Amino acid sequence: MQERQNAAEGQSRDSGVTTLVIAETRLYREGLAQVLARDPRIDVIGSAPGIESGLAMVVETRPDAVLLDVGLASEPRAVMELALASPHTRVVAFGVADNEETVIRCAEAGVAGYVPCEAGVDEVVTVVIGAVRDEVVCSARLAGTLLRRVGAMARERSGSDPEVRLTPRETQVVALIDDGLSNKEIAARLQISAPTVKNHIHNLLEKLNASRRSEAAARARALRVGIPDRIS
Repeated sequence: MQERQNAAEGQSRDSGVTTLVIAETRLYREGLAQVLARDPRIDVIGSAPGIESGLAMVVETRPDAVLLDVGLASEPRAVMELALASPHTRVVAFGVADNEETVIRCAEAGVAGYVPCEAGVDEVVTVVIGAVRDEVVCSARLAGTLLRRVGAMARERSGSDPEVRLTPRETQVVALIDDGLSNKEIAARLQISAPTVKNHIHNLLEKLNASRRSEAAARARALRVGIPDRIS
């Protein structure tokens, strides 16, 4: 990794990190390419309107990085084809929305870096150079999302997690969430107040390392905790 980092640093000082921009919208990709070309740290070798034409350019030029529109970056096949065409090339998704679903799709597809929708040119350059150095430059929120996903995948592979311990009431609540009941319906079914239900859900999200009710129920099923016989 050190050799790759030294090479990346040398490229960024001498001729810039060679970069290809792939996006379906012409104005979008050409505008980004032109702006990045003004930065001496980036050597823009061209732009392409889609994966097919982009693959041809990747095979021909073997760029250090590909800036790929998030709509394409979230497709595993697209990222895999680019990786097979040029294994050393790092794929960076740009235009990434600040939501967990989009980030996870891109991560599972295999992208090496993330450029959020609101990013400026300097941030794009920083992310691209970081990806080439095998570094992930991202916000704390994005890093948290990725770490939660890694943790969830590890628990799913193991099939159980001895650290997860739900109280009897939390077990009832997560079972009713799994049944599709709303907070108000859960409160009525268990004859407790709505704020109490919210407190139980808050605890469930923390214990199950989840960000949404449905995710908590899914993880409880995967971990084989908290989904008892249905409550009558």
